[in-house]
Amino acid sequence: MDVEKLPSDYFAVYKNITKYSYWNIDSLLELNNLKMNNEGILELKQLKTVLTPEQFKALKKEHIKPNPNCYGIPQGSAISAVLSNIYMLEFDEAIKRVVSAKQGLYMRYSDDFIIVLPKVSVEQYKHDFEILNTNIQKIPSLKLEPDKTQVFHYTNRQIISCNEMVLDCVKNKGNFMNYLGFTFDGQNVTLRDKTISKYYYKLYRKLKTISKNKGVTKNGRRISCENVYLRYSVKGSGDKNGNFLTYVRRAENIFGSHERVAQIRKKHMQKIRKKLNEV
Repeated sequence: MDVEKLPSDYFAVYKNITKYSYWNIDSLLELNNLKMNNEGILELKQLKTVLTPEQFKALKKEHIKPNPNCYGIPQGSAISAVLSNIYMLEFDEAIKRVVSAKQGLYMRYSDDFIIVLPKVSVEQYKHDFEILNTNIQKIPSLKLEPDKTQVFHYTNRQIISCNEMVLDCVKNKGNFMNYLGFTFDGQNVTLRDKTISKYYYKLYRKLKTISKNKGVTKNGRRISCENVYLRYSVKGSGDKNGNFLTYVRRAENIFGSHERVAQIRKKHMQKIRKKLNEV
């Protein structure tokens, strides 16, 4: 910004984001009688109220801890995404320069990126890969995770995993590519299995909770099913906030309909009704 002193409003944001305090998630899970595992964390995220105002006031001195480090900012804040992209600018420029010189394609979203290069010999590709990896290693504290790095050969509308040809100690995997919640098998783009599984997992967990409590809250009030339909069914897909089915419809508009994706729209309502009828 080329100034010796930040404006007061800028400094307030800077101070707040770097001198933050935190509440350990383990204690939040314990206070809500949830297990300290991924399932417990997912269930915690679904709670409307993690702590009541009374609990917060009574326990904050015991559980809220200041960040002891003079570096780092919390994940999830708006400015963390901005700063990470600023940090990655040098990386983007370096990779884009190498890839463009070879008439290739480079795209990045957050920490997921994809590089597409024209077909060359195996020896030439290994050389190109080393050049790319060298540029990545030049960025401080940035490294490729071998288990998350995938190499494919695309020809005649087929994708073939070639990890073993280029990567050390990384076995070939499925002949399909996952990127940003979608799967490409060389011919069709569909929603990733993991993306669909997450939707059904959250839906079933919500329905299971309603069924377990016989449709009644802890305060004895009848649980409204409207929220379930708005969050998980086509009835809420047209709402201003949208839901997963809104995402599905947009994906179909862009990539075209596919039987596996269409099944979600066709069967989700009967799954919801069947479970709610048990209450």
